[in-house]
Amino acid sequence: MKDKITIEGRSLLFNVGFVVLNLVGLVFVVMGYHESAGESSTLYKSIGVILMMLSIVGLIVFRGKLMMSSVSRVLVGGLFIVSGLVKANDPIGFSYKLEEYFEDGALAYRVKEWFGAPGFSLEWLMEHALLLSVIICILEIVLGVLTIIGGKIKWVAYLMMGMMVFFTFLTWHTSTCDNEVKFLDHDTYVLSDSKDAYTATMKTEAAKLEAAKAKKHKPIKSKKTGKLLRYVPQVYVVSKNKQEVVIGEWKSPQCVDDCGCFGDALKGSVGRSLTPSESLWKDIILLYLVLWIFVAQWIVKPNTRKENLIMGTGAMLVIIFFSWVFGWYYPVMFGGVSILIALWSLRADGRKLGKFWGGSMLAVSLVLLLISYGLVYGAIDWRIILFAVLSLAAAITMMILGAKVLSNHWGSALVVTNLCFIMVIYVLMYEPIKDYRPYAVESNIQKKMKDGVEGQYENVLIYKNTQTGKLKEMTEEEYMASNIWEDSTWVYEDRIQRTIVEAVNPSIMDFNPTLQMADMSDDERNCILVKNILDTSVTTTSTLRFMNLMYNEEEMVPMEEYVPEYYPESDYQLLDTIVTTAMNPDITEVAILDGILKADKIVMVVSKKLGDGSWEGSVDRIKAIQKACKKKNVPFIFICNAAPADIVRFKKKYKLNVPIFSMDEIELKIIARSNPAMLVLEKAVVKAKYPHRTIPTVETFKDKHLK
Repeated sequence: MKDKITIEGRSLLFNVGFVVLNLVGLVFVVMGYHESAGESSTLYKSIGVILMMLSIVGLIVFRGKLMMSSVSRVLVGGLFIVSGLVKANDPIGFSYKLEEYFEDGALAYRVKEWFGAPGFSLEWLMEHALLLSVIICILEIVLGVLTIIGGKIKWVAYLMMGMMVFFTFLTWHTSTCDNEVKFLDHDTYVLSDSKDAYTATMKTEAAKLEAAKAKKHKPIKSKKTGKLLRYVPQVYVVSKNKQEVVIGEWKSPQCVDDCGCFGDALKGSVGRSLTPSESLWKDIILLYLVLWIFVAQWIVKPNTRKENLIMGTGAMLVIIFFSWVFGWYYPVMFGGVSILIALWSLRADGRKLGKFWGGSMLAVSLVLLLISYGLVYGAIDWRIILFAVLSLAAAITMMILGAKVLSNHWGSALVVTNLCFIMVIYVLMYEPIKDYRPYAVESNIQKKMKDGVEGQYENVLIYKNTQTGKLKEMTEEEYMASNIWEDSTWVYEDRIQRTIVEAVNPSIMDFNPTLQMADMSDDERNCILVKNILDTSVTTTSTLRFMNLMYNEEEMVPMEEYVPEYYPESDYQLLDTIVTTAMNPDITEVAILDGILKADKIVMVVSKKLGDGSWEGSVDRIKAIQKACKKKNVPFIFICNAAPADIVRFKKKYKLNVPIFSMDEIELKIIARSNPAMLVLEKAVVKAKYPHRTIPTVETFKDKHLK
């Protein structure tokens, strides 16, 4: 008869020691691969690998696999809940990051490169990025809770392993992406689409030029291989018919430079994001811990009450720690409630849970699913309604027949899913609960534009000893003091640039609302911010008008060219002085950034896409607030990303007489997730931010901001 597998294994003391040793070894390995390790890198790696190997052997011999997996469940479960909540706090921001990965030159280029499939594309996923964002963050939280309480561990182990492989691949791609390499891409252009047809024409012309260049180019013999190197056209036509044109093109990858919501949260809390390399190692650590859960899935049983107390407490400590790191304690409350309500559902009476609680939770889930789907896609189509109706009908039928519906751990998962749905629906309707972006309330925009760090670098000369082969590095000062050029045994090898202080970009880089002079209407001209600029941009010229008495004709003399000796009173009579004003012809656009930052108070309405904004329910309040601001001489402006013609149509449609300025869409997405949103700034400090659903009435706005 086999021994019963317990958390203690063959020795509680030894297995605790081996678990600690394993985690310490993991820390040393990560330290060894960090860029700050320097010359100690090999030592750290060696210590880490030895400790991990010894501890793994010890865990196998003393049957500590269950203990190691239990510790991994506490660590991974807690971190999954926090990580999922950080993403669920801003699913729109997470979807923007997914869109970056789905662009044709991002993740897809790996497949094109590895499998020789230049036509492969992930761009079709871009329209579903928000849906995937919601699914991923909810799944992450639910898996975290189930991992802690030991529910459906086989399902959880496979799903967690799949998620970690996916995220590790993403961060590996980010950390190793090189935008200087080239990959072959095939793009298909449909000729019935005017935009596609125009692009296809331009690409076809470029292909002809490349083909002509290839014919003229003479092959060069490679010094290394001896082969003839021919010119490779960078653009060429793969195929062409009446319906479409397929263009082959050598492109550079689009590299994603940070880790999305997790990075934004760290920027907003500790002041910097994880580097791509650090983000990769974070996922490798999680993947390693999940691997222990995956390996032990066959021996992991649902928690007893005592195990729930121990593992729940451990997981809450993990959640508290990371909440402290992020400066946001909402995950402590949400994580605690999720774990407790999951356990309550599990411990409730099976018949009651099966017949009523499980069925009602399923019904609630379907309602929340419909609401979420509508917020994600802006409408609910027949497919999601059919799915909901069939699922609900099946649940009601099973309840009538007396069967248990989603009881036990499935019921626990469903309850936690509903909690996540409620949170996600809230942030989709409004704004993130915790705003980590540089435009959060109480942020000083002017300071955020100057909080970057200028990089410091030094040139290093490398010399090689011809006798020993030893390399010597010297700064320019050390080089001048060494007189090494007088020693014939040392020869110049290379010159490198060493980073002393890493450059850090400011939090805000692209906030700069502008307007082309040619597109300016009376609404903009009458705006106080624009008036101040125009007044200082007007040039005044004076011209003297003389009567030449000798020839009895008028002469015009610019004031700066007037010399009294050349125009004696005997020959010239001064008639008058003509003063003319004109705009400086060199000014083609107006930038109002300086006026915004210096304004005692200013109200801004921002819209990332003017045509997609939810204006019907908010435009009347916006108009009323604009009138109130005008009476108080408080500047009121719109900032959007739209073509001049679209702005004109928008003003006419909603009868809005407001100054509208343009700015980069990406920066507008950072300012607010809601479309539109209203911000109140006082001396460059964001004092209030209102998503379109909470734009106040004019009376409330006056009481808060216009007293």
